[in-house]
Amino acid sequence: MKESRRKVDRYLRQIQMLNAKIRHKDMQLAELKTLAITGSGSFRYDDVRVVTSVHTETFENKVVKYTDLEREIEADRREYLETKERIINEIHSLEDQRFLQILHKKYVEGKGLFRISDEMRYSETHTSYLIGQALDAFEAIMKRGNK
Repeated sequence: MKESRRKVDRYLRQIQMLNAKIRHKDMQLAELKTLAITGSGSFRYDDVRVVTSVHTETFENKVVKYTDLEREIEADRREYLETKERIINEIHSLEDQRFLQILHKKYVEGKGLFRISDEMRYSETHTSYLIGQALDAFEAIMKRGNK
């Protein structure tokens, strides 16, 4: 892949990266909630011996961590929605309908080559070629926008 296509690919993948970041923090939040409800999680039962934690957090510290993480997730969700809307609007500025569909399926919907090929009824080779062409067309739009 050409360096310019890599840059465009990274730019468009922001949606997926932010979504993954939010999912991971949601899991972390659920874990913090469980620990706050059930205790410090200081015992391990998955080994022969029982290990106790030397450092125990206060309930207040857990609540503060939980609240801070909730705020982070909310800020990440706002950034995700703004980024997604911006990128979708930029994709919609493409003139070739095939490019618009392919980039939307790949970067907004997160679909892979095989699924895109199947849905658009193209061979994987042709779909891969069109993705490259779409990335080049998108790069041209980005360059025009930066002038």
